[in-house]
Amino acid sequence: MIKDLQEAAAVLPEKNARLSTDKGRATKGSANAYLAKAYLYTEQWALAQTAAETVINSNQYSLGDFSTVWSVNNPNGVESIFELNYNANQTFGLGTALTVVMRSRADGGWGFDTPSSNLERAFGNDPRRQWTIIKQGDNVGAKTASFDYSNYDTKPQENESGRISRKMFLALADRPANELDHSPLNRIEMRLADLLLIHAEASNKLGQDGKALTSLNLVRARANNLNPGTVPARTSSGSQLLSDIWLERRLELAMEGHRYYDLVRQKRLVSVMQAFNASQLTSTDAYDKGKVKDQISDKNNLFPIPTTQIQLSGGNVTQNPGY
Repeated sequence: MIKDLQEAAAVLPEKNARLSTDKGRATKGSANAYLAKAYLYTEQWALAQTAAETVINSNQYSLGDFSTVWSVNNPNGVESIFELNYNANQTFGLGTALTVVMRSRADGGWGFDTPSSNLERAFGNDPRRQWTIIKQGDNVGAKTASFDYSNYDTKPQENESGRISRKMFLALADRPANELDHSPLNRIEMRLADLLLIHAEASNKLGQDGKALTSLNLVRARANNLNPGTVPARTSSGSQLLSDIWLERRLELAMEGHRYYDLVRQKRLVSVMQAFNASQLTSTDAYDKGKVKDQISDKNNLFPIPTTQIQLSGGNVTQNPGY
């Protein structure tokens, strides 16, 4: 993988040099960003830092308004390094189903992949919460004849947590006909905030806390712009700074598909999930109190290898422990 990314970074164009018809295709920036991520996962901190700085210093990307990062009207925005592009084409069945799958059942959705009250509490007064989680009663639009978007109903009785993800939420005016499998909302796989936090973590691991704080606080400053005074700059160092960076990843990238993989590489999956289940048992939340997740053990740091692949290997491949 690393060799492929290195070769791609050497020949791909920068984001601003590509043709308009090539939006959504891989760029030099996306190759280098994923190089930084690959180096982070393999704990090659200096290489991760260098690859991240190559992209950060390229002047190809910037931090826009957090509230519009996931807007359907902001495809391939200034922060986007790599995203999956969808076209709501009815004839050929193009688009994504996630905006329906993750929407409230009261609003024609399926109510899957719900944010927890534990995640909401982690935000505290952070204004990113309202652009990440839609709670029962939140105002996300105007009242219509058929549904009151100014007092949103997450249908808690048919929802795991009484909450849904706002990042995959389409306003009524932006929904195409026959929306299931035809939504035009792109899915961002890599963005500048993610890369800044990769850079912050690698820098901290190298003992360069000044660089780590600079990148971390760029992300926090953008969040603070939503409601000045609510997201102050961090001033920590050492292990506390690392904890702050990990928390920032949880908040900034919530509901974007990174959390499990972060916990695995941080070697915290079991301890964090055990703490989550314990907190659920004592929670007083009206909607998800007492709801725990499947018991997690060390085996869950790896996926099971398909039996057919083990058989095809002729004995050269063995099953991962615990399966």
